[in-house]
Amino acid sequence: MDIDRGQNLDEAISLVEKALSIDPDNASFLDSLGWGYYKKGIYARAVKELERAIAIDRGPTDSDTTRARTSVAPSVFAMPVAASRATIC
Repeated sequence: MDIDRGQNLDEAISLVEKALSIDPDNASFLDSLGWGYYKKGIYARAVKELERAIAIDRGPTDSDTTRARTSVAPSVFAMPVAASRATIC
């Protein structure tokens, strides 16, 4: 997908959002949406979507991609999210 390459992010995010309108509890879609927001630098929204993916994707068939991305989310997102929150206040 273009999100992984950082290309056509707006279009890719739009397609993922359409997919989520059909299947709102799909952890893989939520993971892709979170990753897209991360690539765009929208860190707080990225964390929100990745946390939703984690909450859904807890069973024995966990997605390897979701587990890999979300296992590093706290350390990867800590500084950008803190910075984005500081600029919002």
